[in-house]
Amino acid sequence: MDKAIQKPLLYLDYLGFSEKILSQSTSQSIDYYKNILNDLEIFRNTTEFKVNFDIVSDSAFVWIDGADMYEETKELFRIASTLSHNSLFMERPIRGAIVFDDFIIGDKVFNLHGKKISTHLILGRAIIGGYRWEQAQDWFGISINPFYLKIFEEKLSGLLKELKGQNKIIYYNIPTKHGEIKSYAINCFSMSHVIGLYKHGKDKKDSLVVPTYASMIKQLKDKAKDFSVLNKLTHTENFLEHVISNALYPVE
Repeated sequence: MDKAIQKPLLYLDYLGFSEKILSQSTSQSIDYYKNILNDLEIFRNTTEFKVNFDIVSDSAFVWIDGADMYEETKELFRIASTLSHNSLFMERPIRGAIVFDDFIIGDKVFNLHGKKISTHLILGRAIIGGYRWEQAQDWFGISINPFYLKIFEEKLSGLLKELKGQNKIIYYNIPTKHGEIKSYAINCFSMSHVIGLYKHGKDKKDSLVVPTYASMIKQLKDKAKDFSVLNKLTHTENFLEHVISNALYPVE
């Protein structure tokens, strides 16, 4: 990409990665980096769309090409939900922001004083908007930066209505470091992982016992070493309880 584009962008932060880097050698940290890379690369093999991503240290950027904006954004939300779900069970908690603004991510060549200089560029209002909202949130979850709600409602109102009707996004009081702010949160909490039973096989007649979100959050709480992590987990738990008490399980 050598020109700026304007479209939805998913900004992710892999929480705790910085501490891992500081507590071990950079060579040892590469294995964790490979896990992040695999988390994202797998989507390129499971979708008809062009899934783009870039990673800088513990942050990742994801955007979709190859279709109209409605379908691209729908796929971006699906990826956000899957990543949020998987992060709990892989014990690699993430926090993320979805924005709608201009950005440029990719290699670019500049002509400076008669010389061609190549650089990898990550720049734009979407990057700043994603970073600021990701940092503001105080949980393990992904939501739309409320600053961009208006443009989402103007350009993708039909998609928001569809996803809200399927409980794939929920208008919720997002916990932030400065109080609660209303926006749409990605809902990754499927019923099977709430009750701990997954139906599969022919006609979904067979049952498979699976871990629950509650058990995974408890495991993470037991391993938490400071209050800020416990606080984020508690806020995530509150969202899970909101989904359960109101039966807001995602449906197709």
